Amino acid sequence: MHLGSVTPNNLTYLGLLVACSGLQELQEGRQIHGLLWNLGIQSDLCVESALKDMYSKCGNVKDAWQIFDSAQDLDAVILLSFAKDGFEDEAMQFFVKTFKEGIQIDPNMVSAILGVFGEDTSLGLGKQLRSLIIRRRFNFNPFVSNQLINMYSKCKDLEEAIKVLGSVQSYTFYIKL
Repeated sequence: MHLGSVTPNNLTYLGLLVACSGLQELQEGRQIHGLLWNLGIQSDLCVESALKDMYSKCGNVKDAWQIFDSAQDLDAVILLSFAKDGFEDEAMQFFVKTFKEGIQIDPNMVSAILGVFGEDTSLGLGKQLRSLIIRRRFNFNPFVSNQLINMYSKCKDLEEAIKVLGSVQSYTFYIKL
């Protein structure tokens, strides 16, 4: 492509990174990352997200984490992709780091991090998150409330799950047919 008449752009590189992710081609992905670095477009939010996704899907948590550390814009999409790729502990660490650095936490981020809770996750951390949710008034967000109920259920604290369900003022149930 570089030798031809077509000039690649961000979308071209994003497509290549997605292909590397799907095929788990770490070496090719690294080569593209190097090229992006040389072109100065590695800090574009979409490119950062695609790089993180590629590294994590290729099983390279160290490089995925470095992308997070260098990211200029951190958001729920990146956090959720970490969790979705099976790196729940890293997602938790990322959330805590984001919070400690004073980066604005929004309902989408809280909803995403609540989704990584499971049976073996600290219920204490979940209760701290609930305090944050109440202080920031995220408990009126139906997605946050739903994830909070799920978190308590997964952590086997059904009494708290029922309390949260009872406190939800307007609740919509989605039935999947």
